[in-house]
Amino acid sequence: MRFPEEVPRLGDGRVLLRAHRLDDVDAITEQCQSEEMQRWTLVPTPYSREDAVAYVRSRPAGWADESQCAFAIEAPQGTGPTRFAGSVSLNVASPGIGAVGFGLHPLARGHGVMTAAVRLVADWALEKMLIQRLTWSSIVGNLASWRVVWRNGFSFEGSLRCAQPQRGNLLDSWNASLLSTDARDPKTRWLAHPVLRGDRVVLRPLRSGDESRYLEAVHDVETHRWLHEIPFARDRETFQRRVLGVGLAPSLGQALEWAVADPATHDYLAGNNQFGFDSHDHNTAEVGYRP
Repeated sequence: MRFPEEVPRLGDGRVLLRAHRLDDVDAITEQCQSEEMQRWTLVPTPYSREDAVAYVRSRPAGWADESQCAFAIEAPQGTGPTRFAGSVSLNVASPGIGAVGFGLHPLARGHGVMTAAVRLVADWALEKMLIQRLTWSSIVGNLASWRVVWRNGFSFEGSLRCAQPQRGNLLDSWNASLLSTDARDPKTRWLAHPVLRGDRVVLRPLRSGDESRYLEAVHDVETHRWLHEIPFARDRETFQRRVLGVGLAPSLGQALEWAVADPATHDYLAGNNQFGFDSHDHNTAEVGYRP
């Protein structure tokens, strides 16, 4: 396709997808310098305005052979005016198979903008570009990105070790897909995972800083005596992987895991799990715990 003349304009009345322009550069720079973009994507670090200019100027090549069809997103910024809100792309490496990628400006987050943008791209990819399988992948722990595709009907297909390159490192990835024949609604329940506060304890998600006390607990003699067959994280690397993935089981409607913590010091005291929510009737679950 010729850029920008033949780039489709896709919209739903609130969100508009269009070709990138050089006047997007300042907003792209702000977006890619944000903590979330630096943590979860492959953008250069540090990110400069020159990087944004190079990104915009490279868009015509991807559209020319339809291998990287990237759209700029326009949407209202909260209660403010409509402006550049991020980018979403369809990358096609093989006939019939495409991958969706996206990033959002900080001011546009939390308003459903990317969910709508991905829906527009998915509709276009499956109906107009004849994509039969649309894939998504991200670094393990990127729940915000996973929630976007979950809302659009993607099915989670598992985690892969050392599958996501980022600045010289190979990180674990989450992977999901949407087929042209799939319904476009979420495939699982996303369980709420609230912080629960009592007079003597707080139940909160597991944190990276819980490592030493968690490992002390799972290596305790009594824990080994009664729970030795349960595959707890038993070393530093496995524990940190567990922390990154702690939000996945709730998103699949399977389980909830809390750290039981001291309300004053926030120290890890015990673990509490509820699991089996994805049983056939969705009306039962089991509870497990260890100090």
